[in-house]
Amino acid sequence: MTQADYFESSKAVHFTIIRNNQDIETLSGLGEQFTNYSKVFIFLVTTLGTFIYVKEQTDFILQLYTFAIIAFITLSIATLFMDMFGQSADALVLAYFTDCEVQNILITIIKYIIFK
Repeated sequence: MTQADYFESSKAVHFTIIRNNQDIETLSGLGEQFTNYSKVFIFLVTTLGTFIYVKEQTDFILQLYTFAIIAFITLSIATLFMDMFGQSADALVLAYFTDCEVQNILITIIKYIIFK
């Protein structure tokens, strides 16, 4: 964390992404796959539980409406939760690459001072 203003910080992040483009793209692709599989898993487990609970009702139309409403709510909540998880994971990846660059700069400075 620095006291730089927004434009300097966004410029630094932009160049960090450009310098580590291939690694960030690979991790982003893996994160998207994890997010999508997690959404499907949450959706299927919750709707299966709802189906088991709702099949006890006698009216088929009531079963269908209840199942559809719960499925929609579940998919919405799973999407929101996993999107927030994805954003936090992207922020951690960016912080990791920023830290790696800072470490490389410090190592270079220390080598310069020692082997001067």
